[in-house]
Formats: sequence, structure tokens, C-alpha cells
Amino acid sequence: MATVYYYTNWSPCFIHTSYEGQWKSLKMFPHPFRRGWQQITLNNLTEFVFTNGDGLWDNPQPGKNYKNPSVPLFAVYRGKEIPIENTKSILLISDLDNTLIGSHPDAHASQRRFNEYWISKHYFNESKLVYNTGRCLEEYQELIDEGFKMLEPDMIITSVGSDAYTKDYTTGQYLNHISFHHLYDGENWDSEIMAKLVQENFLWMVIPNKKYIYPFKVWLTARISDVIENKHRLKEFLKNISGELWEGKVIHARAIISGIKDWRYIDITPRIGGKRMGVRYAQKYFKYTSDFTIVAGDSGNDIEMFRDPEHYGVLVGNAEEEMCEWFNRKPRVNKFKSEFLWGDAIIDGIEKIFAN
Repeated sequence: MATVYYYTNWSPCFIHTSYEGQWKSLKMFPHPFRRGWQQITLNNLTEFVFTNGDGLWDNPQPGKNYKNPSVPLFAVYRGKEIPIENTKSILLISDLDNTLIGSHPDAHASQRRFNEYWISKHYFNESKLVYNTGRCLEEYQELIDEGFKMLEPDMIITSVGSDAYTKDYTTGQYLNHISFHHLYDGENWDSEIMAKLVQENFLWMVIPNKKYIYPFKVWLTARISDVIENKHRLKEFLKNISGELWEGKVIHARAIISGIKDWRYIDITPRIGGKRMGVRYAQKYFKYTSDFTIVAGDSGNDIEMFRDPEHYGVLVGNAEEEMCEWFNRKPRVNKFKSEFLWGDAIIDGIEKIFAN
């Protein structure tokens, strides 16, 4: 007896295989908690193909059949049979750009290897995959439109800790977690006020578009030379140690800086904001302790994920220079820098930490 999971947007979907002495198309059923996956359990499943029952077929190659890799449970993902193993359940919280994905052809290949690894080891054993990104939800969806083949995550933390989303299994709609916003209760935060303040007091920073003013983040850009010259004054201003009233509110903020070459990205968030807030929320929401949590990142806006010593972390081998400088200033408890790049580094981290 064997169970196969199949990744497809076909509905209905059928597996075409030898059954009771002849080849038949048997209806598959939606996976109970993984959207976009169909499943079926059969005796003596050896060779097979898939069809939508209306003239469309999926073969690994023209004229070839898929084959059971001689295991009781496996998946078929983008033309490849992947045995599924029984491993411990973990929480992976990963940045996207230049951590899990990248524009280089090698990055695409690395991402595919990660997808296959996660499917084999974790995707179906109650492990949780969380994307903790600087992108907003619309920009995340643009990645999919651009052809990036990312696995559907269990949660997305967007805009450097501004919003948290899960997807409704039935409707496919993203649900914004208001409970995540409540973590900022008591901060007197107002993104519109903060955007106005930084533009009035730091003319060298630019908000490219009003859409970059998020509920708990203001996103700006600046030249590296201006950042180096004014970074200390900016951070002291945002701390607002004196408790100055800004339009009737005492706001304490922070600047999270990332980027490479001549320009930097500057995220202005509440003083408790940033990606660390996303890590803590995901742990609480999915009920994972730090012993079974690992983060992955590459740039300055990922630093907050690496500050807490309790959970594990892997810095990808292609991390930005400034991130590496910060990482190397002192020993980082439960964190290490991989020699591998992109998704391969995440695999390396998981294997080193959780394989035993």
C-alpha cells in the first residue's frame, strides 16, 4: 500500500494507473491541510501518470510514467518523485530575498533543492514554514507572478514585522492577524506622524511612494554616504529619550538598515518592532519552543531574528557584508554561518541542528 501526494491546480484530478487488472483513472482527493495538493492511497501502486480528466496529462517525460520510489509515502512535485520521511516537527522562519530566493540561476536551483528537501522532511509532518520578509503582501505575490516557485507557507510576516497573514484553506484568501497588531498596543505608534517627522528632520532620506507607509513601518531609501554620516543622529532622534511629544504622542522608534552598494533601505519601526516580533508571534501562534525553532537570513533587517540566543539560526553563505560584520563581532549562541548559499544554506542549518 502506498500514498502519493501530488502538487497541482487541477480540480478534479485523477491518477491513471493499473487497477484491478487494467489501467484506470481514479479520482484523487484534496490534502487535508496543504492547499494545492491532491492525494490517494492504493495497493500495488507502481507506475502511473496524472490527468485532469479532460485531455490534460502529466508525465515526467513524453511517453514515460512516474514510478513509485518503493516507499509507503511519497510526493510528486514538478515532475519529480520525492520520498517522504518521518522527521521531528520544527518551525522554520526564513527571510526571502537573497536568503531563500534570488535572481541568479544558481539561486533558482538552490530554491528547488530546498523545496524538495522540505517536502521530503517537513512539509507533511506538521512542521511549519514561515516567511519573514521586508516585502508587503502585494510584493510577495509579485514574486509568484514573476515565476518564483516558493512553497505555500503556513504564515507570512510582512513589511519587517508590520503584518502577519495566514491563508484560509477553503477560500484561499489571506487573513490579516489583528492579534499581531495588538503586540504593539501601548507604543502610541503612528506611521503617518513618523513619516512626516523623518522627512522634515532628515532630508537625505526619501519615501519613494506613499504606499511604503505601512501600519507599523515606514520604508525609506538613502545613499550610503548619507547613512554613514547621519546614522547616529537618526537613531538618537528616534529613541526620543526625552519623551518629546509629537502631535500629542510620545513615540519611541528605531531604524533598521539594510542593503548593498550605493543605497540603503531604512525601515522605521516601533522600538519593539522588526522581524524579531514576527519570530515570537509565530512561536506563540504555532506553539513551538525555541528548541525547535530556526531562523534564516542574509541582511541587516534580519539582525533582529538573530539577537535572541534561545532559538537556532543560520546565516546564508551569500549574506551581505555588513550583516557578516555584525554577526562576527562576538559569538552568537545557537547561530552559525553556513558555507552554502541560499536554500542550500537553510538545508545545511536544519541538518546540522536537527538531524540527530
